[in-house]
Amino acid sequence: MPRVLALALVPLLVAPALAQSQKVGDPPEAQNMRLVGQSDLQARSAYQPTIHRQGNRYIAYIGHHGGTPDVPKPVNKMTGQAEFNGTSILDVTDPANPKYLKHLPGLEGNYEEGGAQMVRVCDGRGLPKGDPNAVYAGSVPYLKLCGIVMSAWQMARAMLVSDAKRAEDPGFHGAKIATAQCYAEQILPQAAGLAHAIVAGAAAVNAMTEEQF
Repeated sequence: MPRVLALALVPLLVAPALAQSQKVGDPPEAQNMRLVGQSDLQARSAYQPTIHRQGNRYIAYIGHHGGTPDVPKPVNKMTGQAEFNGTSILDVTDPANPKYLKHLPGLEGNYEEGGAQMVRVCDGRGLPKGDPNAVYAGSVPYLKLCGIVMSAWQMARAMLVSDAKRAEDPGFHGAKIATAQCYAEQILPQAAGLAHAIVAGAAAVNAMTEEQF
């Protein structure tokens, strides 16, 4: 009798598992949610997404596993460069139209051995001793520093190309090289002062009260 009862229970135990199993080609399932938008993430696998409110925007930070032996470094469509999987940053304020902002390359390696799978995000004001006013005080020099350094990076890239092709058009490429050198000597040094203002300048910015303005 126990053996007969056990055989009778097998279909009852197996049926739910079979009903829940997914097959290739089955329609997607959802409960209490619906798909409103998507991003291909530059064909990078998604592991841990974190959505963080920044001002009036919602920014998604998405960690990736490493690549695969067939595609160890997917191409970053924004730069045209092949990069190891790392962290993708998207503006998802409008979830129906996510905007891919940047990819930060991670560690070399495939699958679990590479990438940047775990994501943690924290504003300066969210730290135990964080001061929102101090964070905001450094925001303007921070943006200026980013602009100066990024421009220097792009000029350096252009200079390397012009240096390699100088013989093709000495006038044009010579001007490119001279412009990059001038920028490096006259503009780029400002970044050091801005870095100091970002780190140590909050106290002076916040020294006056609102009534003193």
